[in-house]
Amino acid sequence: MTFSSAHHGILAAQQKAAADTAKQLAKEQQSAAAVEASRDKLQRFIILAIFLDLKLAFWVMLGLPV
Repeated sequence: MTFSSAHHGILAAQQKAAADTAKQLAKEQQSAAAVEASRDKLQRFIILAIFLDLKLAFWVMLGLPV
């Protein structure tokens, strides 16, 4: 094996490792974005549930039929 072919082999391995790292990073970023979107939906649901509970409590306090 000559120096040139060994050098090309090393470069190819480094490029493959860099591509694999980039793919893994992209997957992690997609996963993080999905978690963030899920967290946002959960927060909106909790706020809505609290609002509806307070609204119901207010109606009961006024004596309105529920």
